[in-house]
Amino acid sequence: MTRAEAVDIVTNGSVRCKPDRHPPPEDRTVGPGDGRPGTSAARRCAVARPIRVEKERAMAAIGLKIQELRRRRQLSARQLAIRSGISHSTISLLERDRLSPSLDTLSAILEAMGSTLTGFFSELEATMPYSPFYRSDELAEIGRADGISYRMVGINHPNRHLLLLCETYTPGSDTGRALSHTAQEAGVVTRGAVEVTVGEETRLLETGDAYYFDSQTPHRFRNPTDAPAELISAITPPTY
Repeated sequence: MTRAEAVDIVTNGSVRCKPDRHPPPEDRTVGPGDGRPGTSAARRCAVARPIRVEKERAMAAIGLKIQELRRRRQLSARQLAIRSGISHSTISLLERDRLSPSLDTLSAILEAMGSTLTGFFSELEATMPYSPFYRSDELAEIGRADGISYRMVGINHPNRHLLLLCETYTPGSDTGRALSHTAQEAGVVTRGAVEVTVGEETRLLETGDAYYFDSQTPHRFRNPTDAPAELISAITPPTY
C-alpha cells in the first residue's frame, strides 16, 4: 500500500504501517512544543488508533494476497514450500494471518511465484478498501499532542499525493531550526496566531490569514502567544 505509504518493510524484517516521511538530516532530542513531523523524535511519538487499525488490515491483506497468488499459479501450499524453501507450516500461518512475515521470508515466497516485493505491494494497494470520509477520531496523530499536534487526514488513502494536516500549537511551541524539502505547502490559520518564517521574511499570521510557499525555502513555525493556535495545512507532494 503508499499504502506503499502504509506498508513498510522495517529493518528487523517485520511489516508495519507508517506515514510517508523522508528521514531527517539529523537526529535531535525534541522537547514539549518542538518538532515537525519530519523529525525522528516525532516518529517516536505515540501512534494513533487509525494507524494500528491500518496495520491490522495490511497484515490480513498480505496473507490473503499470498494465498491468491499461490492459487492463481495452481500451486499447493506444500509445492510452494518446496519451491521457496519456506516450511509448509510457515506458509499456512502466513496465509491465515497468524504470523507476520520477515523480509527474507516474504521475498523467498514471492520469488518462488515469479513476483517481487514492489509488484506485490502495488497490487495489494489496489485491493485495499478505504473510505473517502474520516471522523475526527480517525485522524492519525503524527506529532505531539503536548507541543505541536499534527493530525493527518487520509492516512490510508491509496496513492496519496497530498499531506493534509490539522495543526495545533500550544503556547510557546516552535518547530525549531528552519526546515526545507521538495514540495509546495499552504495553510490557513483557523484559531489564534502563528508566526511563520520563510527565508528572510517573518509574519505573524492571525485567524483567517494564510500562506503559500515553495518548501525548498527554509521555513519555521512558532506560536509566540499565550493562547493555543490552530491551522489547516496542505503539502504536495507529501515529502514532509
